Amino acid sequence: MDRAVTPDAKDDGFTLIELLVSVAIISVLSVGASLAVSRGTGQQQSDMSLFQSRYETARQMAVLGQQTMGLDIAPGGLRSVTKDLSGWQKPGQLQRWRGRVSLSADRTAPPGVPAPDLVFLANGQTNAFRVAFGSSGFCESDGWTGLTCSGD
Repeated sequence: MDRAVTPDAKDDGFTLIELLVSVAIISVLSVGASLAVSRGTGQQQSDMSLFQSRYETARQMAVLGQQTMGLDIAPGGLRSVTKDLSGWQKPGQLQRWRGRVSLSADRTAPPGVPAPDLVFLANGQTNAFRVAFGSSGFCESDGWTGLTCSGD
């Protein structure tokens, strides 16, 4: 009275095809997530590098040229400005940010008077500020000691 063992149509577990499809889906999702994370960091680093370069250029031009220079910082981009007898001029082209950028600065001009966000004097001094790049990178200055930047 032996009973033959026959395969059950309702097996528990996964087939090899189901496992391969699951691994392929998880791989595609992880590659997409890692690309999105690295892209955000690249934008932050790119914006921070652009700001550092433009800051140093404006500072050097102010000191070497013995003239007041400035930088306008907006959510959309960054622009160099110069001061002449008629006031502030914006000869520079707007360089767009790649990511999110925000500014908090001590204003040098009275309210209602047009002036750039950052003003560079011929003695190397600037107004105090902090520029945030994304969620974790920033550059700041107290106006006397130069530029300090940090980012993850």
